[in-house]
Amino acid sequence: MFYGPPRNAPLFRPSVEAKVMETIAPHKPRVIFMAADQKPWSWLPHSPVETKLCIASTVANGANLWYGLHGSTRLLDTPGGRAGQEMIRFLRPLPGRYVELAEPDQPAIVLNRFGQGASLYFAGTFGEMYSSFSPPEYRRLFHNAVNHFTTRPFNLTGIIGNVELVVRRQKGGNGRKERLIVHLINYSGVPVRPFEKVYPQRHLKLQIRGEGRFTRARALRAKRDCPLRAQNGICQIELLELQGYEIIVLDRGNYPGGIPVRDAS
Repeated sequence: MFYGPPRNAPLFRPSVEAKVMETIAPHKPRVIFMAADQKPWSWLPHSPVETKLCIASTVANGANLWYGLHGSTRLLDTPGGRAGQEMIRFLRPLPGRYVELAEPDQPAIVLNRFGQGASLYFAGTFGEMYSSFSPPEYRRLFHNAVNHFTTRPFNLTGIIGNVELVVRRQKGGNGRKERLIVHLINYSGVPVRPFEKVYPQRHLKLQIRGEGRFTRARALRAKRDCPLRAQNGICQIELLELQGYEIIVLDRGNYPGGIPVRDAS
């Protein structure tokens, strides 16, 4: 498994190395060494998905596996550790043991409140670590921290990822009410860079809270209206397909030709 930043390490490296070793010495046993944790941070296991992929490619190419846990055995009860156990449960474990490490006495995250304000302090080089290695645990920490201090009136569900959502307001006038302009940019390109194609994303749902009632949602680039549904103060718009870029206009006026809002009971 890679020791450096994940984005700079090809996931198919175990497969390639196993094939090369088999070509050079087909009658000798082969072994792929895989650290269970992201080095040099022994308390951070690899992601479950990439752990499974690396172990699967090792086994598929006829190589033995050395799966090394450098931190506490408690890491076996993490998503990455459980993924590793699931993949190697049919292999005979090697002799050896790991000694439990002492509990850390320094907090990693500190929440401080002062007056009406609050701050969240991440110890160490949190930003640098996230930028270089993008561990899923850091992503969830950052996501939860943002949600703790902010509200999310706009939420896009059903996406496979890498979609930018930008909301603009267009002031009313001349008998027209204010409306919202929602921009959706799909960055789900097909490797490698530069992208020559993006994956279409289908059946997306845009949920809007606290913005009142809308009577029409139209996808400008697709040139069609989007189904609307209102329930418990939430307006939900369904987008059948998102190509590279789409603009959804949300109106509050009466449009006989549009798809009406359905009030869910």
